[in-house]
Amino acid sequence: PDSFGGLSTLETLVLSRNKLSHLPEDFSKLTSITELRLDYNLLEKLPPQFGDLYNLRDLQLFRNKLTALPMSVMNMSSLEV
Repeated sequence: PDSFGGLSTLETLVLSRNKLSHLPEDFSKLTSITELRLDYNLLEKLPPQFGDLYNLRDLQLFRNKLTALPMSVMNMSSLEV
């Protein structure tokens, strides 16, 4: 979808293997999300506000085309490594 703003209570989102090349800017409005799977896509960058997903604990980003992460990921204190 072009917008995720209306899904603010969503906790788990699996978008693996969808050939996604980008995420919408309002993706960071998914503030309740705790599990996000974006592996096996074509992502080259993440939105600058990606770090606003402060409840995120489980993030899967492998097998994308990312070369850097936005500085805002430093704000993701719930993220488990």
